[in-house]
Amino acid sequence: MSTSAEASHTTYEDQYFETIKKLETTPSSLLLRKKAAYLSLFLGKIDEAYHWSVSLNFFHDPSLQKIRQKRIELFKKNLTPDNEYRVTQGIFSLTENKNNKNPHEEEVWNSNPHREDLIKKILSWKSVNFYKYKIFSKTSIKKIKESIAPCSYEPGAAMNYSGDYKNFPNIIIGYWYYAGFIYHKEKTIPVIFRLPEYPSDDQEIDFFTEEDLSLDIQGGESIICYFSQKPETQDAWLECKLKIHSIFSQNNQQFGSKYAFYQGHEAWGLPGQRPTLERIKEYSLEKWIQPHHDILDIGCNIGCFGIEVSKISAQYTGFDINPDLIEIANTLALNKEIKNCNFLTTDFHSFIKNNDKKYDFIFSFAVHGWIGLPMKGYVEILQNLLNPNGFVLIESHDVTNDAELLKFFRNMPAFLEAKFSIIHQGILKDDNKRRRSFFIFQYNKNE
Repeated sequence: MSTSAEASHTTYEDQYFETIKKLETTPSSLLLRKKAAYLSLFLGKIDEAYHWSVSLNFFHDPSLQKIRQKRIELFKKNLTPDNEYRVTQGIFSLTENKNNKNPHEEEVWNSNPHREDLIKKILSWKSVNFYKYKIFSKTSIKKIKESIAPCSYEPGAAMNYSGDYKNFPNIIIGYWYYAGFIYHKEKTIPVIFRLPEYPSDDQEIDFFTEEDLSLDIQGGESIICYFSQKPETQDAWLECKLKIHSIFSQNNQQFGSKYAFYQGHEAWGLPGQRPTLERIKEYSLEKWIQPHHDILDIGCNIGCFGIEVSKISAQYTGFDINPDLIEIANTLALNKEIKNCNFLTTDFHSFIKNNDKKYDFIFSFAVHGWIGLPMKGYVEILQNLLNPNGFVLIESHDVTNDAELLKFFRNMPAFLEAKFSIIHQGILKDDNKRRRSFFIFQYNKNE
């Protein structure tokens, strides 16, 4: 004798094949294609769900299907992710708060016994513990949905709720599961995140752990959620990444985004708008930096660039006005066991006032506009900071507009008037958004 759940599943299976049959006579029906996409996901038919989701693009606004299509492509490994992980900052909320209208998590858990076995298989856990919490991301998690590969999928189910929750929507199209970690008060906890396919919320996140943990946390407290492309080892580098994201999220940041830092490092798997190794290659720095060089970086951000060039130089000093960025830079340098980097929290004018050193190479990456000096005055200060035959790498702000590019070029004669020679020039668009021009000048003063 079949159970009610099996009978229900058979009914949805019948609906699915009936929908496909109708599509044979009305292939352009948007409503039927949507229904086929939802029913195939509900039934766990991933390949067919992908077909129906993509085909919707032919008859409807493609942007509306973008997230589902990318998520299935990532799950099927048809798409190579841009980053190894994504991070979002969330707020804890007790799901059993009197004002919360959702069913008690324990009731939902007990009504779906298959779920525990599915979750155990994802990370080979021996047990699974759910928490009577939800995490509400401070920002939309759409980017996570379309850039991180789910590690498992749970087909939909028709769940029966009783009592106060009998009117709660009882059809879930399906759940996507992601391996990851939560980070709170310098404590890292391996978790599995769960996001529903439909109905869904762009900010609500469920999670599960293997151990029954006592979380020292209150409703309304912040937490870092780390979504990984694949299960990761909980090592020193993971702890470092979680720590620096926690530092970064403490305050609103002028540079960077909610998912990535302004600077990134490809070899470390650290996402950022500006990839360090690509930039070093574009500037051809290996040609100019010597092992004995002492380098100064004006506006060093989180230090990825400085840590990398410190490997081919004697000493590196970088400063930034933002203390969060300097704390991150020092954390990264410690993790990478870099001994010849000095990161300082200060502004340009204070640094100049207190500095008594000369440098062999100065980096000025799109900072001259923030300093508040005419280019001639700025060049004179750089000149006084340099050793004889020293170098300056100066980079423009965004010059996507040709008028801005011309404006940058017209400022460059200030270097020629101060006895500098041009030794390299180029254009790059490393963040795929802004076009930047750069020059490397060499100071021609003899000793």
